[in-house]
Amino acid sequence: MPAYRVALLDLATGQPGDEGEISFDLAAGWAVATVRIPITTSEFAAGARSYFQPFQLFFSVMKGGVFGVSIAFIACASGLRATGGAAGVGRATTVSVVVGTVTMMILDLLLARLLRVFG
Repeated sequence: MPAYRVALLDLATGQPGDEGEISFDLAAGWAVATVRIPITTSEFAAGARSYFQPFQLFFSVMKGGVFGVSIAFIACASGLRATGGAAGVGRATTVSVVVGTVTMMILDLLLARLLRVFG
């Protein structure tokens, strides 16, 4: 896998709560931008400064927390209701994944509306 795709994957999945991760993500974003979109370092820095808003950082951390807690509760509730041995566990896992996916879509929609109202 090319290095720029690894960097983009890290940018897409990075957790903003870790300062080291933020530094790596910014460095990876800079590297990808300077190679793939020929811009200068000063243009990248100016764009990053003009785009950054503290509320977006807070909102992304809050959104990750809401998603994490809801996935954990859905998986636990589904697992605790599992009966019937290995086949029942397989069915419970499938139910958990389906319900979790639909819940994430609904929560993402609702949280996006909140961002639009408060952001």
